[in-house]
Amino acid sequence: MNTVFDQAQDRNGQEFHRLTSLFGCPTFVKEAATDALCGDDKTEPHMFADVAHRRWACHTAPATYASALFFFDKKAQLNDNIVDQIEERILASAQFFGIENQVQKLGDSIKEAAVVDAEKLADDVFAIVMKFEDGRKERKYPMRNTAEVLKAASYLEQYRDEFCFNDRNKISDKILQKASQFGASLGTSRNNIEKMAGLGACSSEDAAKLVRSRITALGWPRNGKPLQVELEKLANQIENNPNNIQHHSTLIKLAETIDLVDQDNKFTSNYGKSLERPEEIIFGVTKEAVASVTNDLIGSSLTGTFYKRADLEKLSVEDLGDALGADFASAVSTANAWVDTEKLAKIVPTLPRNDMELFEAVAANAGIAPFALKSAEAQQISTQDMQMMAAAYTGTDGSLWSQIK
Repeated sequence: MNTVFDQAQDRNGQEFHRLTSLFGCPTFVKEAATDALCGDDKTEPHMFADVAHRRWACHTAPATYASALFFFDKKAQLNDNIVDQIEERILASAQFFGIENQVQKLGDSIKEAAVVDAEKLADDVFAIVMKFEDGRKERKYPMRNTAEVLKAASYLEQYRDEFCFNDRNKISDKILQKASQFGASLGTSRNNIEKMAGLGACSSEDAAKLVRSRITALGWPRNGKPLQVELEKLANQIENNPNNIQHHSTLIKLAETIDLVDQDNKFTSNYGKSLERPEEIIFGVTKEAVASVTNDLIGSSLTGTFYKRADLEKLSVEDLGDALGADFASAVSTANAWVDTEKLAKIVPTLPRNDMELFEAVAANAGIAPFALKSAEAQQISTQDMQMMAAAYTGTDGSLWSQIK
């Protein structure tokens, strides 16, 4: 059987289907017409990476990506004399069409998949990397293509209760990154994987209920168990300071705290029965659910703080002017009388960090709590405001954890 070296030779599309199933396929390639992918008789010879044989068309962005897909997969079978030149032309075309990073990642993925000896793979290729005190390292579930990503996701979903939250948080995050890299659809597993990765949010009321569910699980007498007293203090603190639970770093710490309670008291066997896993509540409003209401949110990715549009209608134009200046107040209001959320939605995301923090202070003074969203630069809460959780997390004497060691 002759080797299919490029997309034009793939008459029935079987090889293209195999490769895209393994390594994903961007939408702009999926939607491209045949001539945009393969070229035709009118395509000039210099528009092919292999000019002499008119192979690996590079006349469009979709053709360049498809050519890279076939070329990197078949590279080992090609004559060394032409490989470098062909690769150089494909990468030059990718740079011209602005898809250089996508093509480079594709090449790296195919290279990883070709490695048969797992010992030669980097740690970040594996979903699970376990390091032991004696220096040993055990790695499981390599993710070199879509099929392996789905296998890792299935394993984590099935055996998640065998891992502490911190571990399943890291594993799920790696799975989501690889799924994005290969364009892999996680199907019904995505909801659980996103929650484990911390891509979600919850209300302060739900967070407090979660904490109190552990008080109930510990049984009677409640007043006689120090851990229950500490948990009740934590629940009260969450209720009395709802704004503090709206930051991703706080939610992660809360999930780790509840997970430690569950691990130490063997509550994990009750998951799905009398108790919910911490991430099922703390990150219950997943990224997908958040995306469905994005149009109703106004905020800044710089601080990781977003508000419901309707809530911001309560803002005082005068207060905004005092904090951010008369020009700002005029720009986001109607007749300087009431806040126009359509104008806010356009201006707030463009505010520099300092101004955004002033805006958040005005909202807080007005009693408007933000809607939690994950951000790579989400603000840390103050140690004073979250004294209980910070102490519990660091193991300080007198903390929650000093009571359960």
